Amino acid sequence: RRSRRRAVETSIPVTNTMTGQVVGQIANLSVDGMMLIAHRPIRSNALYQFSFHLTDARGKPVQLEMLQVYAAQAAL
Repeated sequence: RRSRRRAVETSIPVTNTMTGQVVGQIANLSVDGMMLIAHRPIRSNALYQFSFHLTDARGKPVQLEMLQVYAAQAAL
């Protein structure tokens, strides 16, 4: 990892902008990426359009395209 990841302190739901469905929540963020705790498996090498809201001075939702490059099942 190139950048330090920062854990989120509140629940940040992530929505698939194509379907409008919540796909999971953010576990941590960095300049180079994020960890998404997904409700269902995410396909490898798939392109997604997700939206989530971060509290900032502008209060604007963040919209992005992301390429999923790594997935692992979480240990429960």
